[in-house]
Amino acid sequence: LVEQLGSGPSPIDAVYIPMDGFHLSNAELDRRGLSEVKGAPDTFDVAGYAALLARLRAGAVVVEAPKYDRDLHEPVSDRIEVPSACAVVITEGNYLGLPGPEWSRVRGQLDVLWFSTHGGTPCVRASSTATWRAAGPWPMPRRGPTGSTRPMPLSSSRRRVARTVSSATATDGGD
Repeated sequence: LVEQLGSGPSPIDAVYIPMDGFHLSNAELDRRGLSEVKGAPDTFDVAGYAALLARLRAGAVVVEAPKYDRDLHEPVSDRIEVPSACAVVITEGNYLGLPGPEWSRVRGQLDVLWFSTHGGTPCVRASSTATWRAAGPWPMPRRGPTGSTRPMPLSSSRRRVARTVSSATATDGGD
């Protein structure tokens, strides 16, 4: 999507900032006893994510965002540079539609939040829109420190999104 926005007769400067860069470090997960549930909603620096989005919205000159390094299995700071000329920030994350004050602060920095599905399964799906975009949560179970499993609250998440997009809508052009 970023590539598509940046090409053509009227290019738009855009950047992609995934929520993955806001995983807590492995050391912090160990300290909190959350290593076994890495990837669950409470294993992200949600406040840091909201703060970065707020800095971008405020028009900070240059903002540097973290990126998750799949080789290190760690977030690495300052890996994504967002220049002041950037007109569109595209972000995505599994839990952006979750209830709670921290997630609400993240949503407050977004122009629009979309929940995307592919074949009935929630997934991150690119969509051609010249505004901020975020995909909603996955229906993956969360294992708690005690080993219990509870499903993610998809129904409550979907109430917080502006639009649900299916693969048929995305493929066929939709509205």
